[in-house]
Amino acid sequence: MRGGKFGSRRKRHSGILSVFPILFILFFSGMSLATGAPTIIYSPGAMSIPPDTAYPINVTVIPSRDTSVVIHWTFSSSVVHNDSMTFVADDRWYGELPAQSDFGHFSYYITAEDASGGIGRYPRNGNLTVYVADMIPPIITFDNSTLPSFSDGKAVNLTVEAQDDNAIYYVAFYYRYEGDIDWQTQSMENSSGNGYYLIFTPEHSGPMEFYFVASDGRNRVYFPSSGAASPMEVSVSSNGLFGLSLTITVLMLIAVALAVVDIVFYFGRKRGGSLGRDKSASGQDAKRKEKED
Repeated sequence: MRGGKFGSRRKRHSGILSVFPILFILFFSGMSLATGAPTIIYSPGAMSIPPDTAYPINVTVIPSRDTSVVIHWTFSSSVVHNDSMTFVADDRWYGELPAQSDFGHFSYYITAEDASGGIGRYPRNGNLTVYVADMIPPIITFDNSTLPSFSDGKAVNLTVEAQDDNAIYYVAFYYRYEGDIDWQTQSMENSSGNGYYLIFTPEHSGPMEFYFVASDGRNRVYFPSSGAASPMEVSVSSNGLFGLSLTITVLMLIAVALAVVDIVFYFGRKRGGSLGRDKSASGQDAKRKEKED
């Protein structure tokens, strides 16, 4: 009898326990639906755009019905703008960051608010960044059809043409000699307009590689276009004798001159000694002759 009562109680308790998880799930899912926020699905595009170019933003918002979607943005300042996005179709919304003529950066995020006050945000924390930057690299040219000759110790004028849609930041000449690992560099000066020049004096003779670089502060271009990977190659001639460098030639001439001086001094001493012996011998002969007389 008691066992039967206990058994019926166990069945009632087990029935309640089996229903409880379902009620729990329904209860909290109902709260989630009641207090939930729209979901924003977004794949940001390029991180940089050129000046005077709008930045398009396409997002998907679920649910979209009775929802307002806004882009909150600043451009290189603390002034916040709030621009509403336009509903397109199928939960898709469109908006854009307006074109800017100056270089700088956008900082932005997106919100979606439904009729019940639920607010979704993308990204959930922090902001996204888009840079308005110089996207067009400069152009550099070098007239290598009349390549100047390079001679050891002799100055040569190197000239290139460099231009940019914004401004040229610097132009440089990179070079190295046979056997060198590191590149040496010298800055080129602006002569007039797009012209840049450098008075370059090779340090020694032999094979030499070189290329040019132009930068607008963000982009770099090379001539030849591959830069250090495939530079121009020349042979620096020597101004010395027998193809030797000028320095070595000068040292050799000094050594030869010293050797000549030594030889002249040596023969001078030798000749002076023989003359002295001749005079001494002639004096002794004269004395002997006087005695005989």
